Amino acid sequence: MKNSTNIEYFDNYAIVTMVGDFHSIEDAEQIRETFKEVHKKGFNNILINLKEVFFLNSPVMGSFLSGNAIVNKAGGNFVVFNANDYVENLFAVMKLDLVFSICKTLEKSLDKIK
Repeated sequence: MKNSTNIEYFDNYAIVTMVGDFHSIEDAEQIRETFKEVHKKGFNNILINLKEVFFLNSPVMGSFLSGNAIVNKAGGNFVVFNANDYVENLFAVMKLDLVFSICKTLEKSLDKIK
């Protein structure tokens, strides 16, 4: 399966949907650029849908930290949702669940930006 990202823009937030396994430096750079693109379009609340992601490596996790820093500096929120148990555990082991919000559903993630 080829990796992909899709961006949907709403009133005060954007949803970045990731599909595939993200495990290379190139993947990390692509994700980081995606977050920058969303922010440059004026969206400070970024929700990341990981429903179809089965693996993320540490450079990609670093891209999540970059995205979080960008939106936090602008007063926004960075929220991950729909992560499977394995990916959610990776966030917990790396203590990233203490840095940004991780929710089970879109509805709960929307509560984080209101």
